[in-house]
Amino acid sequence: RKLDTFIDSNQNVNVTYVAFGPDQLTVPIDFVPGVSSFNAYGGHTSIKLIAPLDSSSSEGDAIFFDPGSGLQYVQIAVDSYRVSKVIENGGNILNGYGYLDLISPGGLRIVLFSGVRRDPFMFSAIKVSDINKSKKWYSEVLGMTQFPYPKARSAENSPFEPKAPPNSVFMAFDGDSAGILLLPKNKNDKNVIKIGTLCSMQTIVQDEGSGLGIFSDPDG
Repeated sequence: RKLDTFIDSNQNVNVTYVAFGPDQLTVPIDFVPGVSSFNAYGGHTSIKLIAPLDSSSSEGDAIFFDPGSGLQYVQIAVDSYRVSKVIENGGNILNGYGYLDLISPGGLRIVLFSGVRRDPFMFSAIKVSDINKSKKWYSEVLGMTQFPYPKARSAENSPFEPKAPPNSVFMAFDGDSAGILLLPKNKNDKNVIKIGTLCSMQTIVQDEGSGLGIFSDPDG
């Protein structure tokens, strides 16, 4: 759902925040435990969509957002979804067996399946050049903890839920919240990880009074 939208005239862009529920850090007053849906609870991950007011460059070419090679995909588990709606709204389905592997209209790769989570947004999967170095950074700098690979279905080996990628590490602030899945780079891959312009930053809200900081992880 749309949380907020406005025009940033300084950057000449439209900014829209979307999420599966309220992103406030307090429990909404209309939330009733055991009655209300998880989507009515607070603390949901939101996505900031930035779209240029003019969809072409000064040369007249369409503006292209480079996905880079760092962010691999985001994984989302929802109660239900319709493939027809994905296609109707411009999604490009790469694979649809058991769960959907798709490219959004903006170029973001999404793994989507049917499951139950407090927040449907499960994690961002990013490629890292040194898994141990990255795990230490997310732990010591951001205060995250390594948790087991998150699941959204009760079946142990369901063909309808993606399995954990080999040697991946899930980092989060608690086992039920959205987190970051670290994916080790293939040893034969000598290319430097490129961040790109499609998704260049993730914002994390911590305790009040902890201040504002902008950090780059070991891969940028």
